[in-house]
Amino acid sequence: MKLIFTPPSLLLVKTTLFQSLKSLLVALFMLLVLWWWFNTPFSLVLEGTFLRWCSIIKYTDLLLPSSEILYKNDVLFINAKSAKTVVTGNIPESDLIISNRVLLDSLFRQFRQPAAGKQFIICDLTFDNITPHDTALAATIAATDNSYFPTPDSPYNTLLNQVITTKYTGPVDYDYTNQWGLLTDEFLRSSLVNSNGKKSLPLVLYEQVNHTSLTPNNGLLWQNSAAYMQTITIDETIRNYTLSASGNIYPVQEVLKALADSSSTLRKNFYTKKFIVIGDFEDDIHKTAWGDAPGSLILFNIFLSLEQQQNRITPLWLFFMIAMLTGIVHFVFYARENRRFSRVIRPLKKYTGPVIGDLTTHILLISILSILSYFCFGISVNVIAAGVLFSILNGSRRIAKHAWLRYNKRSRSLSAN
Repeated sequence: MKLIFTPPSLLLVKTTLFQSLKSLLVALFMLLVLWWWFNTPFSLVLEGTFLRWCSIIKYTDLLLPSSEILYKNDVLFINAKSAKTVVTGNIPESDLIISNRVLLDSLFRQFRQPAAGKQFIICDLTFDNITPHDTALAATIAATDNSYFPTPDSPYNTLLNQVITTKYTGPVDYDYTNQWGLLTDEFLRSSLVNSNGKKSLPLVLYEQVNHTSLTPNNGLLWQNSAAYMQTITIDETIRNYTLSASGNIYPVQEVLKALADSSSTLRKNFYTKKFIVIGDFEDDIHKTAWGDAPGSLILFNIFLSLEQQQNRITPLWLFFMIAMLTGIVHFVFYARENRRFSRVIRPLKKYTGPVIGDLTTHILLISILSILSYFCFGISVNVIAAGVLFSILNGSRRIAKHAWLRYNKRSRSLSAN
């Protein structure tokens, strides 16, 4: 029996090319909208759930073993919660619980001692209240090199804040408003540049550690010809549960006591670790996709993500996103018309309805894209936002198509009459 090859008709080729071009344009539009949404501080409900799903493969350590992540094990965490004191006001309601300036002064004086290498001191504390011991602590901080602080809300209202402004500073904003119940209150992403163009504290630290500078321009960060997202996904490189369970968060008093013992392992770590992170690991807690985490740990995890280049936009990632989105758009817009997956989607629509059925299908397809993007490139795709956008585009396309068919039918009826 002779096999005869029948070439596709010219009309079929033209139709396929036209559909592919339309799919490509829709994919580019979706990529632009998702980039804009990613740079906003908001996330839709359930976004944290999908972020955890997308990280399942990543945390198998297949791509990059956690033990090989740069600086992950080169940090010492110091808890300033136990070094707090009460400042009594004129009335009981005016009593303030603030950082103990005397203990912090003793701690910062230790940074004047010679260390094994250059150290970076990250102090995630605020000093907006005045105490009699501020002058001594301010002088000690002023003499401490390579120290990093959150940008004070009121830079000149206290002596300590005036001194801090002469150090490396950057904003650290975590909390976003959950409006109308549509937005999640989980802290999923961090903006590396605020609305005033001020670089965040993790980005400032990254620049100093690597002796580089990233310039914000047109919604991106630029390092020579390399482009980076201005927003980065909050990763759990160092897990709060593991850190707390291992007892590797040391109170200030314990650190000061260990520094007086020349045989102490904690003393050795204090002078050999490259990074010293000081913060409140008990009260300064924020909700993330991975559960509650101290703000100081979130800051350092953002820095570790920057070190892993997780927000870098590479040509390979752009090609991957455009190709995948184009394929998904073409599959949903045109393959369904050929009933290629009607047997899969029809039972889902039967129990959920056409709108929810389509939305669920789109979210599942985008989830596959997000898992691959997060695993291979470290950039997560906002699954819920992309699914909703996809459903809006698909619904608009169907409405326009039905309107066009109705218009043609009416035109033919008028012509016949």
